[in-house]
Amino acid sequence: MKEKRKEVQSYSPLNIPKRQKKPGEAIWCGKCNTRVTDTCKLAGKAKKSCKHGEHHRFQSRTYSKLKKYTVTVKTWPKELRSYEEFTRLHPFEVAKYHNKGAQTIFKKRPSLLRDALKKYYDWLNDVDVPSHKKKSLSEKHIQNQLANLLSFKESQPDYERILMKDFNDNHVALFHDYLLQKAYSGKTYNNKMYTMSHAFGYFIKELGYNIQNPFDDVTRKQVQASKSFVELSDFKELLDLTTEPNGIKFEKCTDRVKRVSLYREWLCWYWELALYTGGRREDIAELRLTNIHELHIDIRDYKTSNSKRSEIHRYLPRSAEFNDLLHRLTEHYGLSGNDYLIEPNETNRTKLSNHASKAFTHYWRLLDPGYYARMYSLRDTHITMMINRYGNKYEGIFGTHQNIKTSLENYASYEKLIQQYAGKSMIA
Repeated sequence: MKEKRKEVQSYSPLNIPKRQKKPGEAIWCGKCNTRVTDTCKLAGKAKKSCKHGEHHRFQSRTYSKLKKYTVTVKTWPKELRSYEEFTRLHPFEVAKYHNKGAQTIFKKRPSLLRDALKKYYDWLNDVDVPSHKKKSLSEKHIQNQLANLLSFKESQPDYERILMKDFNDNHVALFHDYLLQKAYSGKTYNNKMYTMSHAFGYFIKELGYNIQNPFDDVTRKQVQASKSFVELSDFKELLDLTTEPNGIKFEKCTDRVKRVSLYREWLCWYWELALYTGGRREDIAELRLTNIHELHIDIRDYKTSNSKRSEIHRYLPRSAEFNDLLHRLTEHYGLSGNDYLIEPNETNRTKLSNHASKAFTHYWRLLDPGYYARMYSLRDTHITMMINRYGNKYEGIFGTHQNIKTSLENYASYEKLIQQYAGKSMIA
C-alpha cells in the first residue's frame, strides 16, 4: 500500500510595500541565496510570480549610529509572513523569535583589520555592550581615540586590505615612522601608540583572537613631567599686563595672516579664581553662586579624562582673597540665585574655559619671566600655597571626595579647620 505524501504547506512570495519600507528591512531568498528584489533571480520574472515563496524570509539589519555599516543581521522564521507583524517585532526584542535563525556579523571574528577596528570603535561607544560592562566614556576621550585611529589609517598604504592574520611588525614600524615624521611630542606619540595597543588588547580579550599584542614591544617615549609654580609677584604683573592692546595676536591662516584679539574683561577674574580655588579650567567655568557656602566652597570636579562628568567634589575654606574677588564679581555682574560666577549669560562654558587657557599662554609669553607656565600652573601654585598653610595633610583633608560627609567622617578636624581658616589669607 502506497504511503500518502505529506502535504507541503505552500507560501506565497513575501512583499514589503515600497512606501512603508524602512532602512534595514529586506527579504531573503534561501533558494537564490540573495536578497530579493522586484525580479526573481532564478526565473527572471516578477517577484510575485516566484514559485519558491516557502524559501522567503524577512530580514532585518541593525546599523551603527556612528558609522554606516551593519552591526547585526537577523533572518526571521518562515512562519512570519505578515509585514505588519514583522515591523512590530523589529528590532527583535520579542523572545519568541530572538534566538531563531539569528546570525550576528562579527560573531565570526573579522578577517580584515579595518572591520575589527570598527568593532573596537563601537565598543568604545558602548554599542551592543551589556549594561554592567558599559564604560560611559566622555565624548572628548572617544574623539581623541578616533583621531588616533585615523592617524594609524593614514600611515598604512594598504589599510583597506590588511588581514588580521597578516598584521606584523612592519605595520607597527610604518606607524612609528609616520608619527616621527609628523614630529609629534613624546606625550602624543605615546597616546597614539596606546590607542592601538588598547585596540589589540580588545581584539584578544573581547573578540578572542589568539595573537600576541604587536604594540607591547613598542618603546614609549620619555615624557618630562611639567610641574610649575607661578610666583605671586609674576602673577600680579600678569594681571597688570592683561589689557586690550596687549591682547592683539596675529595668527597664520592658509592664505593670509589673521589679526585676533584675545583680551576679555573677565580674564583676570578667571585666573584669580583658578589660583584661589585650585580648580581646573572646566571647574572654574562651571562654578556657580550656589557652590559658595558661608565658610567653604564646593567645587565639583569636572575632569573628563576617561569618564563622563564625575560627582567628585572638593571642599575648601573661603580665603580672604576669594572673598574679595567674590565681592567684586557680585558687584560687577549683580550675581544672584544660580548664576555662574564668570560671564553668567555665556551658555558655551567650554568655549569660555578654552579661551581663558589660550589667553593665559599668550599673555605669559609677553610677560616672559624666564620660566614656563600655563594656566594649569595656577592649580599647582594653589596646592603649594595651601600645603604651606595647612601642612602636608592638605590633600587628605581638602582633597577630592564624593561628598562633604566623607570628609567629615574620615577627618575629625575637617570642620574645625574650615572654621579656623575661613576668611584668612592663603599666604602663610
